Amino acid sequence: MTSIAQLIGWDPATRSAQDPTASLAIVTPDDFPLYAADAKALDADIRTANADAIAQQERYEHTQDAAFLERASDFVHLHDQVEASTLLLDELSSFLSTFQRDLSAVSNHISDLQGRSKTIEARLEARKAVEKSLEPFVASITIPPGLVATITDSEINEAYIAAVYDLDARLGAIRSGARVESRRNLDDAAEGLRLTAAAKILPHLVSLLKPYTTSITASLPALHTRLLALKPLFDFLRRHAARQAHEFQKAYVQTVRWYLETAFRRYVRALEKIRTAKAQTATDPIGVVNAGVDASLALLQQRQSSLSSSRTRTGGSTGAVNDATRIALDHARVDGPNVIQAHQASERTFHPPPEELFRSCALVLASNAAAEYSFIATFFGQHSSLDITASSTTRPGALRTLQRSMTNGSFTSASVVGGQTGGTIAETESEGGQTVGLTRRDSAGFGSVTGSVAAGNRAAQEEKVQRVLVDGLWKQVLEPALEYTRNFTNALLDPMPPSTISLLAMVRLNDALLTTLASSPGNSPTDTPHEPSPTTAPSGLPPCPALEPHLLAVRMQLLPVFSKLMSAQIDSVRRINGSPPPASGGGVGGMLARATGAVTGTTVKDSVVKVVIGRYAELFNATVAMWSEEVAAAGLDEDAGEAARKAKPVDGDDEMVFAGLLRLRQEIDKLLAHQASKQSDPAKRRAFMVAHCEEILHDLSTGLSSHPRTQAEIAHYRELARRAGP
Repeated sequence: MTSIAQLIGWDPATRSAQDPTASLAIVTPDDFPLYAADAKALDADIRTANADAIAQQERYEHTQDAAFLERASDFVHLHDQVEASTLLLDELSSFLSTFQRDLSAVSNHISDLQGRSKTIEARLEARKAVEKSLEPFVASITIPPGLVATITDSEINEAYIAAVYDLDARLGAIRSGARVESRRNLDDAAEGLRLTAAAKILPHLVSLLKPYTTSITASLPALHTRLLALKPLFDFLRRHAARQAHEFQKAYVQTVRWYLETAFRRYVRALEKIRTAKAQTATDPIGVVNAGVDASLALLQQRQSSLSSSRTRTGGSTGAVNDATRIALDHARVDGPNVIQAHQASERTFHPPPEELFRSCALVLASNAAAEYSFIATFFGQHSSLDITASSTTRPGALRTLQRSMTNGSFTSASVVGGQTGGTIAETESEGGQTVGLTRRDSAGFGSVTGSVAAGNRAAQEEKVQRVLVDGLWKQVLEPALEYTRNFTNALLDPMPPSTISLLAMVRLNDALLTTLASSPGNSPTDTPHEPSPTTAPSGLPPCPALEPHLLAVRMQLLPVFSKLMSAQIDSVRRINGSPPPASGGGVGGMLARATGAVTGTTVKDSVVKVVIGRYAELFNATVAMWSEEVAAAGLDEDAGEAARKAKPVDGDDEMVFAGLLRLRQEIDKLLAHQASKQSDPAKRRAFMVAHCEEILHDLSTGLSSHPRTQAEIAHYRELARRAGP
């Protein structure tokens, strides 16, 4: 039986399943009756199949309905959850919209905060830069409690000195700032500490002077050492309590003036006792033979013999001098024998030559004067510099310039005499609060150049004022000592002057002191102090320019006397060489002539001429040795010669000395010619001249024969002998 599927063409096994119209193409209308029964049966089957399908569908639906009904609660719950989720999603959508708006606002805030952060960072960097400039100043004006306790409660010791130095710097920094209302408490505290420190420092410094007001047994160098250790205390008074500083300055000057006046009075009294212990006798001039010709010749030969032995000991390479000249040479040097001690005045057998007395007095004065000048220049003249930070209103460049200038010592107080200064910083300010020497830069740089020139002029002016202050204080302290020294020098020269060699030694020593103390280059009132030994001659005195007027005055005392002595020597030879007598019989020459009983040219003997030329050769050799830089060649040791070479004479003195010797040589030549003219026989006359010229040449050769002056003298007498020869 054909199935419905086959009839409708759905049977896959048939072709009609592939082509539904295929079966229709086969069936013809004539065949329809044949299929009527099949159609009825097919209709019944279709109905049955339809009923079955409907029943089956109903059962399926019933089953599905039962299954759905069984899970109805689940579906209801799920529906509720879906609705809740939908609500949540709606709320989430609303929240996300709000969050998006808030996030946009936050993003704008973050952008604003980033901008503000950059601004704050820039301000922080600027404030850090300002802090670097302000921190030193704030630290400098801050007064720690420990510093207050030390200043108010502690005794003066090393810790107190350090505290005063710290307070000094802080007070300088506080004074350099602007006067504002908020600083009143700080200024009051600083003023209280200033008064407290000044009240402690002045009595302590004055107490150190008390032992020196009643006795001279205490050591003055020890006082200098103690005061130099306390210099920061005095500098504090000078900057912040000028009246107290001036009081101590006056107390020191008065105390040391009395101390040195007493010491020099006693020392000069001892030297005067030594000088007067043996009566002074006039030294015979060259042309006066007062002790007899034979005795004079014997004495001259004895000295020449000692010179020959001395020359032999030195191998003949150096000259030689007699004992008197050697003593004079020793005492013509700064670095020579020990000075005379005051207790030696009680020794009855102690009779030093005048040049030794002069040297002892001069060196004791020079030693004390140089040491006192160095101390005054260092303690009262030199101002210590402080590293003080200027106020916050000053530019950093100006701060660095100010600190550098203070470190170099350019900005220092000029003097405490005449009122209180405004402190180290205050003195560098002019009207309007502008700092002097700190210039503003402009396009042309003119302000910087002007400030440098002004700073240089101010430094030179301050140095000049400082030198005037030091010289003034030194003069007040040393004035009595200088007066005692001048009086003793006058006593040595008047009424009976010393010998020519002794006077030359005095001149030479005075010139050496003048060169060492007053004429050394670069001497400054701020040089390092030096304390020479009180028992030995100083070998390295510090500069003392203030002593120059005294040394020049002494030089003006010695040179005229030397000139008169040389004139006396020349006049003594002139009286016996047939020349007319001098116009005046006064002065030193006339006094020596009257005292020694000089003979005239008509009674002179050949032996007298021999004594005269021998004395002249001795005087010339001694003068050359005295005035030569090669003093070591005169038989002195190498150290003494080195010291003598360093002490060159004052320009012009050697020319004056040797000009006098030249005049004396001319008179000697006249004496030889006059004495030779007494011989009637020309041969004897020539023999006399040659013999005496050879005698002079022999005597000159015992001196510094390598010296140009000696060589010139030898050449002169060789020529004189040659002319007199056949």
